[in-house]
Amino acid sequence: MAPRYAELRCKSCFSFLEGASQPEELVARAAGLGLSALALADVNGLYGIVRAHAEAKRRGFPLVVGAELAVTGLEMGRPARLVLLARDREGYASLCLLATRSHCPGSDDGWTGAPERREKDEVKVAVENGEITITGERKFEKEEKGKKYHRVERSYGSFVRSFSLPESVDEGGVKAEYKDGVLNLHLPKTEKVKPKAIEVKVG
Repeated sequence: MAPRYAELRCKSCFSFLEGASQPEELVARAAGLGLSALALADVNGLYGIVRAHAEAKRRGFPLVVGAELAVTGLEMGRPARLVLLARDREGYASLCLLATRSHCPGSDDGWTGAPERREKDEVKVAVENGEITITGERKFEKEEKGKKYHRVERSYGSFVRSFSLPESVDEGGVKAEYKDGVLNLHLPKTEKVKPKAIEVKVG
């Protein structure tokens, strides 16, 4: 009998530019392939864990909670990726704390690996033919000089996400607000047409 396999470094679509599938799709696929377990370790957070947990609980499939964080001190001159997996509730609480602190500016642990916030002009929203499309670009440039080295790091990527709007949404009233690195969408419902009373004339 072939040994069973567990994937311990899986990323969902919540890891922008690195993952593509929804968390529940990953769990369903892992269960279908007969994997012994699956660890969801998205980049810099536990964004897809709730949805993955719901699907894993429905299927009775073992799910490991994880996250891939960037830490300093492992590689010279730059943050390195480190996958952390929680073994129990205490580990889950610690992992949540680490992920939260990683996004706090000026944290005491010196973490510098959090992704740069996108500028307003880098994120665009369009509504057409019952679909809302969100597009964005990610540009990064970092220059570091030392006594014996000069390093310049550049990266670029883009993403597109499209969603079908319910028929009850008023497309003309959709609004988008970008503040503090968070995109908020307001999808108003259409007003229901009130029934028109027709007078019945007696002939």
